[in-house]
Amino acid sequence: VIRRRDAGVQDVIADADSRLVLTPAGDDVYNVFVGGVSELNVTVYSLQGSPVTTVSAPADEVTVDLSALAPGVYILSANNLTRKITVR
Repeated sequence: VIRRRDAGVQDVIADADSRLVLTPAGDDVYNVFVGGVSELNVTVYSLQGSPVTTVSAPADEVTVDLSALAPGVYILSANNLTRKITVR
C-alpha cells in the first residue's frame, strides 16, 4: 500500500523482481515504471472491480493522476502486475 508523504527513498514501492515500481510524484499522482516493456498499460480499479482510470504509453513509464478519485483503496494494474494504492 502506498501512502502519501514527502518524497524520499522510503516512498518507492517495487515488486520482488523490481519490475513494477511506483513513485509518488505529487498529491495522489504516481510515476509507474515497468522494467522490460516497450508499451505500458495502466488501469486503476475500485475494490468492486470497476475500472476508474486508464493510462497507456509506448514507453516503460507513465504518470497516473488519481487526485480526482474519492479517497479509498484501489488496485493498480500495470501490464498484469498489480499493487494496492491508497488515495487520500
